[in-house]
Amino acid sequence: QFFLLLASGLTIFDAINHTFTTMSTGGFSTYNESVGALNNLRAEMIILVFMIIGGGNFSLYYALWQKQWRQFFRDTELRFYLLILLIASVIITLNIYPTHYNTLAEAARNGFFQVVSITTTTGFVTADYDKWPYLTKIILFFLMFLGASGGSTSGGIKQIRIIILIKYAFREMRKVLHPSAVIPLRLGKKVIPEEMVQNVIGFSILYIFTFLLSSIIMGSLGLNFITSLSVTATCLGSVGPALGLLGPAYTYAGLPAIAKLYLSFIMLLGRLEIYTILVLLLPKAGAKRF
Repeated sequence: QFFLLLASGLTIFDAINHTFTTMSTGGFSTYNESVGALNNLRAEMIILVFMIIGGGNFSLYYALWQKQWRQFFRDTELRFYLLILLIASVIITLNIYPTHYNTLAEAARNGFFQVVSITTTTGFVTADYDKWPYLTKIILFFLMFLGASGGSTSGGIKQIRIIILIKYAFREMRKVLHPSAVIPLRLGKKVIPEEMVQNVIGFSILYIFTFLLSSIIMGSLGLNFITSLSVTATCLGSVGPALGLLGPAYTYAGLPAIAKLYLSFIMLLGRLEIYTILVLLLPKAGAKRF
């Protein structure tokens, strides 16, 4: 990515910094206006491709390196991940085209970039998406929860967990019709252990509970409804920019100190996937561990 960005016209300083923050899905740029300040289509496309790579499962890349083509292209999570990116990007592109951009190509350029940036929790921006239509903002808000693939550098719930939750929900509906049936959950040809299913359900409940509680706390500190919800979602998922008063055109500098401290905590909580931190806060578990 570094050499490709150099070839696109970026300086060594900009190329190396954007490479590091793309592959780690960290999202920090050398400019206040983020990637949009580069005004460089080739650089944007390079960053977009490598954000998608950063949001993929790295064990799959090892399989690809080992020439295990079938394992790579038949992976359920990879297909789901790419499908989500495609569907969300197309909907947002069509939604912003007639009202905010003169050409479909320009709308696609910004729409696809923002979908990939937020889904992979990278947090780069090329446009102030807080000015886009409500449908687009709703989709981007929900993408803050998804994250990218398990085994990637992204934050969020992770799409492998979303797949398991969807499969679990459909299995429970089938069991209403066939109460005595034993229906294992599968990813491809592999059966998902029930212990893993319960772990995913528990994690998802904790994630949503943390989101709701933290949104209430942000509201109690004076943030409005949209800002409270979005800043909690974006910090818990390690995305970066939010909506409302903390959208891509603003920073977190104006927040009260207590809000910054709490958001720092939930960023750590989300990045370490909740269980790690919460277990340390349990007195008995802490005593056993230390």
